[in-house]
Parts: sequence; structure tokens; C-alpha cells
Amino acid sequence: MEAGKLQLDPQEVDLEKLLADSLFMFKEKAMKHRLQMKTAFENLPERIQADERSLKQILYNLLSNAVKFTPDGGQISLRAIKTASFNNGQRRAAVEISVTDSGIGITPEELGRIFKPFEQAETSSSRRYQGTGLGLSLTKHLIELHGGKIWATSGGTGKGSAFHFILPIQSGLLGPKQPSVSHESAPSHDPRLPA
Repeated sequence: MEAGKLQLDPQEVDLEKLLADSLFMFKEKAMKHRLQMKTAFENLPERIQADERSLKQILYNLLSNAVKFTPDGGQISLRAIKTASFNNGQRRAAVEISVTDSGIGITPEELGRIFKPFEQAETSSSRRYQGTGLGLSLTKHLIELHGGKIWATSGGTGKGSAFHFILPIQSGLLGPKQPSVSHESAPSHDPRLPA
């Protein structure tokens, strides 16, 4: 990853099935710890273009953290909705996926560094959890390779957390970057007027 040699293989992906399958992987653990798992999928496209293996890894990392950091009897939700994102000033169709939990939460100070390699939230309640501190860094990198972005929110210690990421429906990985197109509604410049 650091050498920039991580290659993705974009293909048509059935997003809703992939989301449901990812959640199913944690069904047994959720039952064991009495975790309530909720889903909400809204207006999703049938397929998106993405590297399926990487997308599975992203969801596994986020759901695994949610399960790990949520106490018994808590709640985890997986939400996905069609939206739009902006790239170089151009609007394009995208999906926003969120993993929300009622777990131990993240302090405002930790939110700024949890996506850095080898970083983990060091609250008193999180020190007992094992991990390399690479999961969120890898997740961020994979999302950015798809032309997307990720961010986290939390009400603070003990108030749960939410991880949101946006992916374009048409992956920017599929071919060479398209030249930027000027807005059709913009009038041609009159040289007599100031720019």
C-alpha cells in the first residue's frame, strides 16, 4: 500500500447483496452478544462499479470494529443511500454507506487521527481491545482509490460512533481520467467585461 502498488479491479457489483452478505458474516457474533442489527437501504442502484474484494474488506473492517466496540445488548446499523458527490466541481452519482453503533464512542481529539496508520483511540474503555491500528488506515486508502472519501462522527466517550463513506457509482478506476467539461449554462465570456 505504501509503495502505491495496490491495484484494484473494478467490476459490476450487486451492492445490496454485498451489503447483506457482509452483515450476515457477523450474525452469529451479534446473536452471542445480543446485538441488534438494523439495515436501511434507500434508492440504491442495482449495480455499482467497484473492486468487490476491496469493498468487502472495507465493510468487514467497519462492521468488525462496530461489533468489537459495542457492549452486549447494543445496536449496530448499516445504512446505504443513493446520493451525489462532487469531484473537481462536477456532480456525479454516488452511494453513501454508514455503519453506526451504540458503542464506546470516540473523543473529538481521537477523531482527528484514527485514520492514520498504527493509531487507535486510547480511551480508558478502548485500551482493552486488541488491534494493529491498520484497519481504518487501509479502509481509508481503499475508499480513496475508488475516488471516494470517509469520515467519522461520535458524540464522545460512551455515546457510540458512526463511520460514513461515499463511493461513486461509476468508478473513476475504469479508465483514463476524463477531461473536465465546462458547465453548459455558463455564458461565453465577453472580452469587454471584467473576468
